[in-house]
Amino acid sequence: MKKFWWLPVIALLNCFAHAQRDTVIVRPVPIDDVLQNPGMGITTFNRFNGQETNPPLEWSELGPVSKLPQAATKPDFPDTTIAYLRWYWNALEPEPRKFRWDIIDLALEEARAHGQTLAIRLMPYSNKDP
Repeated sequence: MKKFWWLPVIALLNCFAHAQRDTVIVRPVPIDDVLQNPGMGITTFNRFNGQETNPPLEWSELGPVSKLPQAATKPDFPDTTIAYLRWYWNALEPEPRKFRWDIIDLALEEARAHGQTLAIRLMPYSNKDP
């Protein structure tokens, strides 16, 4: 047994040598623009990239139910990788068991067209809206 004391040492050194070969060094090119970090950071709210933002100090609690136009000029808001849309449940089910799946289908279509992932929230009710 004493003759093979060096085997664990060699095995351990071999692990370190293997780890060194798999190391990848990445040096990103510096940019002067907003970094779009996929799935993190800023999102559009009830809108998609390139569409008018909500007026200052206001926003719409209701997600779009029809296609929104693109802004005439690019809004002063960075492009994002996530579109966050939300609706009250009664917008998607205006009558019992009658669903407006076209709203969700359009949202998925628009998110895809604008290069965004769609995040959806369904709200049961609010103190202002029935």
